[in-house]
Amino acid sequence: MPRHYLVLDGARGLAIALVLHHHFSAGAGHGLVERLFSTSASVGWCGVDLFFVLSGFLITGLLDDARGGLLFGYFRDFYVRRALRIFPLYYVFLLVVFAALPWAVSALPAGYPRERLGFFFYLQNFAYARAGNLGWAVAGSTWSLAIEEQFYLVWPLVVRSLRRRALLRACLAIAAVSLALRIVLLAGGASSTLLYVMPFTRADGLALGGAAALLLREGVDPSRLLRAARRGCAAGLGGFALLVLVRRSTSHADAWVQTAGYSLLALGFASLLTWAVLAPEGRLARLLSNGALRTLGKYSYAIYLVHLGVRDLLMRVVDPSNSPLLGSALPARIAFALAGSGLSLVVALVTWNLFEQRLLRLKNRLAPAG
Repeated sequence: MPRHYLVLDGARGLAIALVLHHHFSAGAGHGLVERLFSTSASVGWCGVDLFFVLSGFLITGLLDDARGGLLFGYFRDFYVRRALRIFPLYYVFLLVVFAALPWAVSALPAGYPRERLGFFFYLQNFAYARAGNLGWAVAGSTWSLAIEEQFYLVWPLVVRSLRRRALLRACLAIAAVSLALRIVLLAGGASSTLLYVMPFTRADGLALGGAAALLLREGVDPSRLLRAARRGCAAGLGGFALLVLVRRSTSHADAWVQTAGYSLLALGFASLLTWAVLAPEGRLARLLSNGALRTLGKYSYAIYLVHLGVRDLLMRVVDPSNSPLLGSALPARIAFALAGSGLSLVVALVTWNLFEQRLLRLKNRLAPAG
């Protein structure tokens, strides 16, 4: 299988665009257009679900392709390449936030020393689950990075230990158990935050992304798999849209959304990636291969890290909900979203050119791809 698909860059760009829309465009709407804009922004949290599916797809595929190599090289190459991609920017971000932004540190909730330690060990999602909220806004989105790091910690061993078909069955079982666990925890009175940020309750996206990668390598008839992917995409994303309409809620804290909804998104996004990969000349692939989405995808990691801090800084200058233009808050909200997204991209470009790309060049020296 190819190691790189342009459509996956675009899918990553779509994921970060959804997240940016969610965090920069949120607000109440009064007219029809404003309400539609607000509704689309309020469901943008599902961009994180797309990130989970992408991670499962990419990491499982890479590990499956590498399973025939020597045991030491298999683990060394994976962890060295992941560390060079993820750790430098993440820890620079934490150092800047904790050491250089007194306005940010002053906004920390009670229990700050314990939460700070959790950030450095990718355990902040456990702190958020214990507190029952997403905690500190400036670094609040890093809970999803913690889940992915916890996934990276155990998944290479799982992939190495199981044959492909057994691994495929394990992925499907993990997705089913994740859904069942959310239902049980919800019935037991667990907080919506716990269901949202814990690795075991969000494993279905990672697992179904992995299942999609394995199916592409299993020798299934491509035309048959493509038909199944299209049906799965329609069932997953269409089912989620129907659920939102019936529940009249776009919140990830809604009981039905956080049980069936998460699973429907995982199915829909895993099917969407499979569809795009199998039909590279189709409309979906062309959409995901466009330059704007691929650019966002290339810099999505840095954008994701810094965008809440950018939003906090901009909010200190102007509140778009209280700054109507042309008699409506909508133009101001759109301008705010564009400014915040653009500034986040500028910061990402700076970090990429200053040191990210230089560190990434070390990947092929220290852990060459096979």
